[in-house]
Amino acid sequence: MRDEIIRLIRLGSFPPSKASGVAVVKPFQTILESVKMPVTDARALELVKIFGRDDLFSLEGKVIDRTESAPDWLLEMALQNIDNEWIRLLNERVENAQRAPRSQNPQDNEVQIIS
Repeated sequence: MRDEIIRLIRLGSFPPSKASGVAVVKPFQTILESVKMPVTDARALELVKIFGRDDLFSLEGKVIDRTESAPDWLLEMALQNIDNEWIRLLNERVENAQRAPRSQNPQDNEVQIIS
C-alpha cells in the first residue's frame, strides 16, 4: 500500500472539528491532497476507515472523491458502518448510481476524473 495511505491510517479517524486546530487538521489535509486518483480498490477500503463523526472542515469531501475514483468503489464491505454519516452518504450515492439510466454507448458512461 502506498505510503500516504499508511500515514493517514496512522493518524486515525477524523477528530471532531470543534476540538481540532490547524496542527491537527493540516496533516490530514496535506496527506489527502497527495493521494493521486484514481485509487485502487484496496486503497479505497482503507480510506473509508478515516471518516470521523464530522467533516473535519470539509475534508470528508476529499476522502469521498478519492474513494469514488476507485474502479469498484461500490464496495459493499467498505460501506457497512451505517452509524457514520459519511458512510451513509456514500451508500446513498451508490444507490443513486445504480438507479441512474445507463446509455447503450459505453463512451457516454465514462467518468473523467479531474484533479
